[in-house]
Amino acid sequence: MCGDFNVVQNYVLDNNEYDMQTTRPKARKAIFEIMDSLDLIDIYRSFYEDKRWFTWRKPGMHLKQARLEYFLISSDWANYVEHTTIKPGYRSDHSLILSHFTFKNHERGRGFWKFNNSLLYDPIYVQKTKE
Repeated sequence: MCGDFNVVQNYVLDNNEYDMQTTRPKARKAIFEIMDSLDLIDIYRSFYEDKRWFTWRKPGMHLKQARLEYFLISSDWANYVEHTTIKPGYRSDHSLILSHFTFKNHERGRGFWKFNNSLLYDPIYVQKTKE
Protein backbone atom coordinates (compact mmCIF):
# COMPACT_ATOMS: atom_id res chain seq x y z
CA MET A 1 0.00 0.00 0.00
CA CYS A 2 1.62 3.23 -1.03
CA GLY A 3 0.70 6.81 -1.65
CA ASP A 4 0.11 10.24 -0.19
CA PHE A 5 -1.51 9.76 3.21
CA ASN A 6 -1.32 13.47 4.22
CA VAL A 7 -0.43 12.40 7.76
CA VAL A 8 2.92 12.23 9.52
CA GLN A 9 3.63 9.07 11.49
CA ASN A 10 6.32 10.52 13.73
CA TYR A 11 5.91 14.19 14.70
CA VAL A 12 9.61 14.59 15.51
CA LEU A 13 11.21 12.85 12.52
CA ASP A 14 8.62 13.39 9.79
CA ASN A 15 7.70 17.01 10.40
CA ASN A 16 9.33 20.41 9.93
CA GLU A 17 7.05 23.42 10.52
CA TYR A 18 4.04 21.39 9.31
CA ASP A 19 1.45 21.22 12.09
CA MET A 20 -0.43 17.98 11.52
CA GLN A 21 -0.45 17.03 15.20
CA THR A 22 -3.53 19.10 15.93
CA THR A 23 -5.33 18.80 12.58
CA ARG A 24 -5.29 15.06 11.82
CA PRO A 25 -5.19 12.89 14.97
CA LYS A 26 -8.03 10.59 13.81
CA ALA A 27 -6.42 9.98 10.41
CA ARG A 28 -3.09 9.22 12.06
CA LYS A 29 -4.75 6.77 14.46
CA ALA A 30 -6.57 5.09 11.55
CA ILE A 31 -3.32 4.58 9.64
CA PHE A 32 -1.70 2.93 12.67
CA GLU A 33 -4.75 0.70 13.15
CA ILE A 34 -4.60 -0.40 9.51
CA MET A 35 -0.86 -1.05 9.79
CA ASP A 36 -1.39 -3.14 12.94
CA SER A 37 -4.36 -5.12 11.63
CA LEU A 38 -2.70 -5.94 8.28
CA ASP A 39 0.81 -6.38 9.72
CA LEU A 40 2.24 -3.61 7.52
CA ILE A 41 5.48 -1.75 8.07
CA ASP A 42 6.77 1.54 6.72
CA ILE A 43 9.71 0.20 4.74
CA TYR A 44 11.48 3.57 4.55
CA ARG A 45 11.42 3.94 8.34
CA SER A 46 12.66 0.37 8.79
CA PHE A 47 15.74 1.22 6.69
CA TYR A 48 16.30 4.70 8.11
CA GLU A 49 15.13 4.70 11.72
CA ASP A 50 16.29 8.21 12.65
CA LYS A 51 16.71 10.01 9.32
CA ARG A 52 14.75 13.20 8.68
CA TRP A 53 13.94 13.06 4.98
CA PHE A 54 10.76 14.67 3.67
CA THR A 55 8.44 13.91 0.76
CA TRP A 56 6.50 17.19 0.69
CA ARG A 57 7.69 20.81 0.70
CA LYS A 58 6.03 24.20 0.73
CA PRO A 59 8.56 26.97 0.21
CA GLY A 60 7.91 30.38 1.62
CA MET A 61 8.93 32.57 4.52
CA HIS A 62 9.06 29.45 6.69
CA LEU A 63 9.85 26.31 4.72
CA LYS A 64 7.27 23.67 5.62
CA GLN A 65 8.22 20.03 5.07
CA ALA A 66 6.79 16.67 6.02
CA ARG A 67 7.03 13.00 5.14
CA LEU A 68 3.46 12.37 3.99
CA GLU A 69 4.03 9.57 1.46
CA TYR A 70 4.55 6.02 2.65
CA PHE A 71 5.35 2.66 1.13
CA LEU A 72 3.68 0.19 3.50
CA ILE A 73 4.41 -3.48 2.95
CA SER A 74 3.69 -6.72 4.72
CA SER A 75 6.36 -7.55 7.28
CA ASP A 76 6.74 -10.88 5.46
CA TRP A 77 8.02 -8.99 2.41
CA ALA A 78 10.55 -6.84 4.28
CA ASN A 79 13.37 -9.33 3.57
CA TYR A 80 12.80 -8.91 -0.16
CA VAL A 81 13.47 -5.15 -0.13
CA GLU A 82 17.05 -4.46 -1.17
CA HIS A 83 16.89 -0.70 -0.64
CA THR A 84 14.49 2.22 -0.56
CA THR A 85 14.99 5.93 -1.12
CA ILE A 86 13.20 9.23 -1.62
CA LYS A 87 13.75 11.14 -4.87
CA PRO A 88 12.45 14.55 -6.00
CA GLY A 89 9.20 14.45 -7.96
CA TYR A 90 8.87 15.98 -11.41
CA ARG A 91 6.95 19.30 -11.44
CA SER A 92 5.44 18.55 -8.04
CA ASP A 93 5.83 19.56 -4.42
CA HIS A 94 5.78 15.84 -3.55
CA SER A 95 8.70 13.44 -3.82
CA LEU A 96 8.82 9.81 -4.95
CA ILE A 97 9.48 6.81 -2.77
CA LEU A 98 11.41 4.12 -4.61
CA SER A 99 11.70 0.62 -3.18
CA HIS A 100 13.73 -2.05 -4.93
CA PHE A 101 12.52 -5.62 -4.40
CA THR A 102 14.65 -8.64 -5.25
CA PHE A 103 13.37 -12.20 -5.25
CA LYS A 104 16.40 -14.00 -6.72
CA ASN A 105 18.51 -14.39 -3.60
CA HIS A 106 15.98 -16.19 -1.43
CA GLU A 107 15.55 -19.93 -1.31
CA ARG A 108 12.04 -21.22 -1.21
CA GLY A 109 11.09 -23.35 1.73
CA ARG A 110 8.73 -26.28 1.79
CA GLY A 111 5.78 -23.95 2.10
CA PHE A 112 2.46 -25.05 3.51
CA TRP A 113 -1.03 -25.74 2.36
CA LYS A 114 -3.78 -23.65 3.86
CA PHE A 115 -7.45 -24.63 3.62
CA ASN A 116 -9.96 -21.86 3.05
CA ASN A 117 -12.53 -22.91 5.65
CA SER A 118 -15.14 -20.49 4.29
CA LEU A 119 -15.68 -23.14 1.59
CA LEU A 120 -17.40 -25.27 4.25
CA TYR A 121 -20.29 -22.81 4.10
CA ASP A 122 -20.57 -23.04 0.31
CA PRO A 123 -23.34 -25.57 -0.48
CA ILE A 124 -22.00 -26.31 -3.98
CA TYR A 125 -18.51 -27.06 -2.64
CA VAL A 126 -19.91 -29.28 0.13
CA GLN A 127 -22.11 -31.17 -2.34
CA LYS A 128 -19.24 -31.74 -4.82
CA THR A 129 -17.00 -32.93 -1.98
CA LYS A 130 -19.60 -35.46 -0.83
CA GLU A 131 -20.00 -36.74 -4.39
